[in-house]
Amino acid sequence: MPNLGLIAEDETDADALRVIAQRIVPRLATKKRVGNGCSKILLKTAKWLPELRRDGCTHFALVHDLDRDKDRNQLRSESALRASLQSKIPDGFDPLICIPVEELEAWFWADAALLTDLARKPTPARVPHTVASPKEALEKLSRDGGKKPRYSTNDNAKLAKSLNLTVARKACRSLEAFCAFVEQLT
Repeated sequence: MPNLGLIAEDETDADALRVIAQRIVPRLATKKRVGNGCSKILLKTAKWLPELRRDGCTHFALVHDLDRDKDRNQLRSESALRASLQSKIPDGFDPLICIPVEELEAWFWADAALLTDLARKPTPARVPHTVASPKEALEKLSRDGGKKPRYSTNDNAKLAKSLNLTVARKACRSLEAFCAFVEQLT
């Protein structure tokens, strides 16, 4: 069975990715590395790849948010990012570079049932890449009359368990790429 290395900006993203990957391939082993922010993730990836290889990972997925305030050219396209890492990727290591538009939390906006549960009232799905500040929007959605929000990023793994992958994959190109990459690991 292949082992998947997950490189993400923070623990909550890595945990959500692990849940989604293991929903697709239930016995998939994963190892994670987190950058504690988008600026550090690219610098640390070159160091982490040999570590993940030593930990038995045969594949890795780097998931890096395309924050709305960043220019796509500033972050670089997926192919340019992959090219910059290519010389640092150990032989035989199969990579995926995945860039969700704005934040990984945008994926949750594709699932009306998940949103309805979070809001505790009927809530339609939205086109994920059009939701400004998806993380903050989920917090706002989960408030009852201005009270403390029921959602925090610590809930991402729980939401990933209930996310309708069929619907969300159709709405989110980055989620589709991640899921297709994991599917080929079976």
